[in-house]
Amino acid sequence: SLFPDQVSTIIIHTWFLVILFIVLGHAIYDSGVHKKTAFQQKVYAEQTSLAKSCEQEASNSRKQRLIDFIYHGVYDPIQKAKETTVILSSQLQEHLLILNKNQNQNQN
Repeated sequence: SLFPDQVSTIIIHTWFLVILFIVLGHAIYDSGVHKKTAFQQKVYAEQTSLAKSCEQEASNSRKQRLIDFIYHGVYDPIQKAKETTVILSSQLQEHLLILNKNQNQNQN
């Protein structure tokens, strides 16, 4: 049979072990949760970064399309029209000179 001192020692040791297991269990569980949380944060950061770069790429693409539209749809045709006008005006001047010469020759 056990003495009262031994019984109380066994009870104290049992409670100490129970508390120790509870503390260790919480510590192990918490470390797992933190690792999972850190991993989730890393994944979230990567997704956010990827989303921002895609958004930036799309924005750059929209800007480039706008620039292309302005150049090919507005600026380029105006430049071509100017060049055509210069060519036509020089041809017109040549024709006028020829007509002038012909008219002068006809008057003489």
